[in-house]
Amino acid sequence: PVCNEKAGPGDGLVAGTWNLFDPRFTLDYRVNPEVLLYATAARGSKSGGINQAVAALQPKIYDPEQNWTYEVGSKSSLANGKITLNASAFYIDWTDMQIRTNLPGTLGTFTGNVSGVKSKGIELELEAAPTDALLLAAGYGYNDAKFKNNAVNASLASTCAAITEVGFKCSTNIGGNRLTNSSHHT
Repeated sequence: PVCNEKAGPGDGLVAGTWNLFDPRFTLDYRVNPEVLLYATAARGSKSGGINQAVAALQPKIYDPEQNWTYEVGSKSSLANGKITLNASAFYIDWTDMQIRTNLPGTLGTFTGNVSGVKSKGIELELEAAPTDALLLAAGYGYNDAKFKNNAVNASLASTCAAITEVGFKCSTNIGGNRLTNSSHHT
């Protein structure tokens, strides 16, 4: 990624440019006409951006968020298509995840990057059609999403330095904490 703090001499503008490539790889194997096994690996990304000026301590630019997602699973159509059973396990490895952060002492927020997040889990789906007029469906998902042990909210570095100078405790280390707004069970 290429980021320029100023777009032009003396104009006060902020600009950012990023080049992203998101490949996807899939392997599948049909065990028989009813059962398909598969594995995928895919890279995803979200563009970086520019924060609106709220405070001098916030970063002006935030970097792209990128992840690699790995999934293995099976898709089954059983009992002449009356039962569908799907199962999968996944692992997602994020770098530079974008998170909204509150500016201490203000109502303002900004977007910053966190060094590392991982998520792993399973998903199960079951559908049964005992009659032509009735379809029963159930699903379950387990997700364990956490900041990696060495994860740092680098966007808080200058804010923490200023807060610590006046006697308050502040840390940019968020490693091991659960990812906000992610549920364990669905």
